[in-house]
Amino acid sequence: MTVRSTLSSSLISTPLQRINLIYAGYRIALSFFLIALFLLTAKNPIVGINDPSLYLQTISTYSLGAIFAYLLLRFWPLYQDVQIFAMLALDVVAMTLLLYANGGPSLQLSMLYLVMVMAASVLLPQGRAMLIALLAAIAVIYQQFYFSLIRDNDLRMVSSVSLLAVSFITISILGQLVTRRLRVVEQEAFSQTKQAQQLQVINQHIVERMHTGVVVFDQEQRLMVINEAARQWLHQPNAVQGWTLTQLSLPLKRQINEAISNHHLTPFVLDANESNLALSVQLIPLDDARVPHVNERQMNSAPTIVILENLSRVNQKAQQMKLASLGRLTASIAHEIRNPLAAISQAGELLAEMVTHPDERPLLNMIQKQSNRMNRMIEDILQLSRRSTSRPQSIAIVEWLQEFIRNFVPNSTEAIQSQSYSSDQLLLETHGTKADTEIIVFDPLQLEQVMTNLVNNGLHHGSKLHAKPRIYFRVKTLDSGLVMLDVMDQGAGIPSTVMTSLFEPFFTTESGGTGLGLYLSRAFCEANGASLWCIPQANGACFRISFGV
Repeated sequence: MTVRSTLSSSLISTPLQRINLIYAGYRIALSFFLIALFLLTAKNPIVGINDPSLYLQTISTYSLGAIFAYLLLRFWPLYQDVQIFAMLALDVVAMTLLLYANGGPSLQLSMLYLVMVMAASVLLPQGRAMLIALLAAIAVIYQQFYFSLIRDNDLRMVSSVSLLAVSFITISILGQLVTRRLRVVEQEAFSQTKQAQQLQVINQHIVERMHTGVVVFDQEQRLMVINEAARQWLHQPNAVQGWTLTQLSLPLKRQINEAISNHHLTPFVLDANESNLALSVQLIPLDDARVPHVNERQMNSAPTIVILENLSRVNQKAQQMKLASLGRLTASIAHEIRNPLAAISQAGELLAEMVTHPDERPLLNMIQKQSNRMNRMIEDILQLSRRSTSRPQSIAIVEWLQEFIRNFVPNSTEAIQSQSYSSDQLLLETHGTKADTEIIVFDPLQLEQVMTNLVNNGLHHGSKLHAKPRIYFRVKTLDSGLVMLDVMDQGAGIPSTVMTSLFEPFFTTESGGTGLGLYLSRAFCEANGASLWCIPQANGACFRISFGV
C-alpha cells in the first residue's frame, strides 16, 4: 500500500468525510442527468430553451469538473474544506448559467440551490456556508430581476423569488445548527471510540501479562482470545485467533466437551503431559458469568472463557511451605527418634555377640534390619530440614546429566551395592537440535536427590531381571521450548493398580523400602516449578520430569 492510498483511507474514515465523497458523487450524477434530459428533449426542449448552446457547454464543462473534483477528493483528500468550498462555488456559478440558458429562474431548477445550501451548511464552516447561501440567494434574485426588466415582466415575481432566497438563508442557518450538534456528537463519539480503543489496548496488555491463562472460544470452538500464559502452558507458542480447540490442545477439548455435556462448570484438572502442564481449568460462559449453572444450549450458543491456573506454581508455593514446615518438624524430633533408635541398634549388636542358639539369630537380624530401615527413613526426611527451601539456578541439563553419570554411585539397597557398577549402565540420549544447550531452572542439590532416587529405584527393579541393569536418560526439547527428561529402567514395569498411589508418602511395594523416595522427588520437582509423573509403557518404568515455565 502506497503512502497516498494509506493517507486517503485514513482521511475518509469519519462520517463527515464520507459525506464529502457522497456529495461529489451526487454532482456527477446530477450533471449526467441534466445532459440526458437535454439530449432526450432536444426536439421539444424542457431545459436550455433560451440558449441551448450555452446550456450544453455549461453542463458539459460542469460534468468534467465534477468528475475531476471527485477524483481529487478521493485520491488527494488534503485541504478538504477548500475543495468542498470550490465545488459549491462552482455549483452556484454553473446553476446560474444554466438558469440563464433556460430563460430565467424556474421553480424546478431553483430548488437545486436548496441542495447546495444544505450541503454547504453540513460540509463547510459557518462563515463559508453562509457565503454560499448568500451567493445562491443573490443569483436567484438577480436573474429574476434581470429577466423581469428586459422582458417587461411583472416585478411582483421578484417578491416570490425573494421569498425563495430568504428560505436559502433560513435553511443555511438551521442546517448549521443541526450540523454543529452533529459535529459535537461525532466528536464525542470519536473521543469515546478512541478511549475504548485505548482501554482495549490496555486490557490486552493486562491479559497478555497475567499469570493466569485466558482462552476465549466461540460456539464453533474457535479461539477469539488467548494470552501468552495460556500459549506457554499449553505448549502452543504460535496459537492465534481463529485456531480451533483441536489445534490448541486435544486433551483440553475433550475435557471441555465432557464438562459441557455433563452441565458441569466447576473447575477440573488437566493432568500434565507432553501437550500441557498440570492445569486447573474453569469454564465461564460469557452470556451470564454470574450464573453458576447454565444449560448446554447456552454454553453452545455463546462464547466461553477458559481460565487456566498453573498447578505447578500453586503446588510450588504449597510445597515450599510444606517442605519448610516438615523440615522444622523433623529437625526438632530427629534427636528424640535417633537416640532410642541408636540404643536399640547397639543393644541388638551386643545381644548378637552373646547369643549362641541358632534359633535366636533371625530375631536379632530382624531387629537390625528394621533399625536400619528406620534410620534410612529418618535420613530421607531429614533431607527436608537440611534443604527445606529451594534455591533454583540455571542448569545446562545435558552437561549436568553427563557429570551426574560420571559421579553417580548407587546407594539405595544392598542388592545394588553388592553388584559391580560401571558408568556404561547409565545411557544418555538427546532429541532436538537445542537439547545440548537448553537451560533449565532447578535447585542443583534437589535435582541430584531426585535423579538419585529415580536411578536407585530403576537399578533396584532392573536387577531383578538383568544381571547388569541399565538406566536410560532421554532429553527432549519440544517445539515450544519446553524441556522434558525421561528416566527409563529395565524392570518389570509398574502395575496399573498402584499407579494412582505411586507418589503417596510411605507407599511402597518393597518390604525394605521407606516409601518416601518418589514422594520427596515429586515434592522437590513441584518446589522448583517442575512436574514429575510416571508414563505407562509395556516394558520397564518411565518417569518424566517436565521443567515448567
